[in-house]
Amino acid sequence: MLKVAHLKTHLRIHSGERPYGCEICDYSQIENFPSNIGGNVSPPHSCPHCPYKTWTNTHLKSHLRTHTGERPYLCTVCYKSFIQPSHLKTHFRIHSGERPYGCKTCGKKFADRSNFLRHHLIHVPWEKSPFLKLRIAIILSICVPFVHIQLHINQQCRNMF
Repeated sequence: MLKVAHLKTHLRIHSGERPYGCEICDYSQIENFPSNIGGNVSPPHSCPHCPYKTWTNTHLKSHLRTHTGERPYLCTVCYKSFIQPSHLKTHFRIHSGERPYGCKTCGKKFADRSNFLRHHLIHVPWEKSPFLKLRIAIILSICVPFVHIQLHINQQCRNMF
């Protein structure tokens, strides 16, 4: 049963489905927010080299590569290496010319989702988006769910800028 759940979550990477949204703003993600994140429970996976903590072992393994220097994902065109396969996939779009993220307002296309989201903000009037400052902070920091929810828990979203 656990493997089926992982497959469903993984398939959301390809479909773009992000069914789990923040109740306070329009941030969403492919996995559910941990139910105990608002309490005093700390993420169970800790880095032995720094204060980093995470809810998943996979994220910890990826993080550990920042300490070891391991970069196992190699571009077959320019031989640049990466810590995560998703970084290689995004990088490879430089060589392929693929730009899958297109702005519906102006037609500009992007190879990277975060650049597309940052661009999209230029089309949203400040007065029509009460959480725009929070959205900018989220997009620019490319925050993880724990950090995102902490913004609300600590009520920093009102004082971001």
